[in-house]
Parts: sequence; structure tokens; C-alpha cells
Amino acid sequence: MLNRGILKAAIPIIIAATGAVVGTALPASATASGQTFRLIQRVNGFNVCLDAGFEFSRCQYGPSPDDPPALEKWLVTALPNGTEQIQNGSQCLDVTGFTAPCTSGDASQQWVRVSAGNDIVKVVNRSSGQRQCLDSFWTFHPCTRGDKQQIWRFKLVS
Repeated sequence: MLNRGILKAAIPIIIAATGAVVGTALPASATASGQTFRLIQRVNGFNVCLDAGFEFSRCQYGPSPDDPPALEKWLVTALPNGTEQIQNGSQCLDVTGFTAPCTSGDASQQWVRVSAGNDIVKVVNRSSGQRQCLDSFWTFHPCTRGDKQQIWRFKLVS
């Protein structure tokens, strides 16, 4: 596991992951309903996965009964209004507190993926009127064009 504070100070830029290390990413325009993904960023040469356990950790790879770990598996479900709910267990990604119990119709749990080019996306919530983007440190900030800490790859869990 990597320490958040140390990484935050050491991250000059987040580099988009490429090649076989990340594999195939889901483009923003692709449908994903009912599929499970890892949400990945490339940080200082490492793949870092969004972890529902509130930890900033390198993605775990290799043979194991839990590869990837359950905390790195996010179920993406399309909603009728064109948004998506991003869920880990009974918790959904929620702009008001990182995760919260999944609630049907809760605008703070409704997300859109906006293409940032090259199969990377911004994960955006519009419930507050101002677009909020998922940031590298599992927080939400106003979406900023060119902010590399707000870009993600969705890698299908096979």
C-alpha cells in the first residue's frame, strides 16, 4: 500500500496508462450496464486502482482467488436517464461522501463518463449544478479541463 500524503506530494503528473499493463479500457461511449470494472490511473509508473476501502493502493495483479481484490471491483449499471451508478458491494460512488448505501434515484450517485481522449475518461456528477469530477485522491473537485488527476481508465474485470 502507498501512503496518500507521500504520493500527493510526489505526483507531478498522472500519466495515461498504455499497452499491455492496463489492457483494454472501456471508451466513454460504450455501454457498461451490469459489468464489473477496475477504475485505474497511472501514477509515477504504477497503476493505482480506485479502492472502496478508502486506500490509495497499487492495483494488485497475479494469481490469487481474489484477483483483483473485491474492493477494486466496481459494478457499473446504466440508469434510464443516461447516467450510471458505480457500485462496490452495497455502497455506491457518491459525490457527498465518496461512497454511501446505494439509493435508487439519488442524484449524488448518478455519474457520466466524459471522454478525455485516448480511452481515458472523467467521471462526472452534475447534481450540485457545478460539474464535480472524481479526483485522484478519491475526492471530488470541480471538473477542470486538462487536470490529469481527474482522468480514469475503466478496465473490464474478466
